[in-house]
Amino acid sequence: MSLYPLPNLILLSDYQGNWEIYCDAIYQEFLKKVVYKITFLGLPVKCKYLQPINNMHRSFWHIITENKYNSLKDEDRVPDFRRCERIGWISHIINNANDDNIKCWQNERYGNKNVVLWLESESYMIVLSKRKDYYLLTTAYINDEITRRKNLNEIRYCIDPRIAGNAFDII
Repeated sequence: MSLYPLPNLILLSDYQGNWEIYCDAIYQEFLKKVVYKITFLGLPVKCKYLQPINNMHRSFWHIITENKYNSLKDEDRVPDFRRCERIGWISHIINNANDDNIKCWQNERYGNKNVVLWLESESYMIVLSKRKDYYLLTTAYINDEITRRKNLNEIRYCIDPRIAGNAFDII
């Protein structure tokens, strides 16, 4: 398998602009390609389901939405169609994590030990939080210029777990 070409974007216009049908379609793609289907560095990648939103995985809702109103509640997030369109990229990028086009590093945020997978050419990031015997799919999004500059700075001094193995004990 090769990173390129990336999976096609899944567009709202392909569903005649009907949000309910579109959301169900991208959720089905998420279930088919992501939930219980992927591993990273030999460990399963899991998705948060507890306290589902609209009967969907909480991880899914977090991935396809953005926090426009500075609310701490996931239920207050609003759809971001650029995130929605790229739902098929998540498993593809994780499955091709060793591709030279994907930058990868470990960081720590809010007490979580994370792995960031960044496809810089597409400004697309995936964050996996390390747990004892699995990774939790935390989020995926399109980064802005400010985040790009932060990434370029952070990656200089962080460990790439693909090279170092599971190096969280040295963070």
